[in-house]
Amino acid sequence: MTLPPGITEFADPLERAHALARAAHAGQLDKTGDDYYSGHVLDVLRRVKEYGGDLDSQVAALLHDVLEDSDVTDADLVAAAFSDPVVLITHLMTRHESEPDEAYYARLRAYEPARRLKLDADLASNSDPERLAKVEPERRAKLEAKYAKGKQLLSR
Repeated sequence: MTLPPGITEFADPLERAHALARAAHAGQLDKTGDDYYSGHVLDVLRRVKEYGGDLDSQVAALLHDVLEDSDVTDADLVAAAFSDPVVLITHLMTRHESEPDEAYYARLRAYEPARRLKLDADLASNSDPERLAKVEPERRAKLEAKYAKGKQLLSR
């Protein structure tokens, strides 16, 4: 991805992360049909702040899906001057298409900031009953089962 113009001029990593996440998720919708950035991404950030996540966790909250859902790469995150922990958490949060659930969640369990972000912010946002109420019942049941399995695998 070509980084958004001027992104490296933001001294504050949260501002850089907001700019990159907005650009990476532009035009994307979440499972409820809401704008992905303002719906899901900002909700994940809110949850990280609520549990007292540090600056790296807050920045990673904004970036948690950019590698998976756009053409942003690890190299782009480095070029945008994000810290090593932010790049690591964002990398760990990225699910590979053919990766079994057990392997994905084991990777997250191995690094507490990534495990906590996934469990207490990302999955909490995805499984929020108010958000899921907007999804058709059959799909909602599948998503609820998927998120419950993720929570169980992260809680080992």
